[in-house]
Amino acid sequence: MRVLGLLFLFESFLAALYLSQLISALPGHDASVIAVILARGGVGALQFTAGWLLSARRATGIVVARWAIVGATAWVLLAVGFNLAPTDIYPWWRWQATGAYALYAAVMWLLIQRLEKKLSP
Repeated sequence: MRVLGLLFLFESFLAALYLSQLISALPGHDASVIAVILARGGVGALQFTAGWLLSARRATGIVVARWAIVGATAWVLLAVGFNLAPTDIYPWWRWQATGAYALYAAVMWLLIQRLEKKLSP
C-alpha cells in the first residue's frame, strides 16, 4: 500500500515540476493548450491525494487512486500522444512513451485491484 502511495506522490511531484516550468508561459498558448496544462495540475492534485491516503493506509485511497490513474493516463494520451501540450519528449518517441505509460497504468490498476481484494472483508 505504501509503495503505491509513494508512486502516486512521486508522480504528483513530477506534475508540480511540469507546471512550475510552464506557468509563466501560459499567456503565450491557445486556450486548449492551457486547459491541458492546467488539467495536469488537477490530475497531480488527485495523485497527491491518492498517494497521501494510500501511504496513511486509508481505504478511501483506493477509490482516489483509480481516478488518479485514469486521469493521468488520459492526460498522457492527450498531451504526449496527440502532442496537445508542451513536453520534453521528442516527437518521434511520443507514441512509444504513451504506450509505456499505458503499460505502467495497467500494472498500477492491477495492483490497486489486488490491494482492494486484500482489504475487502
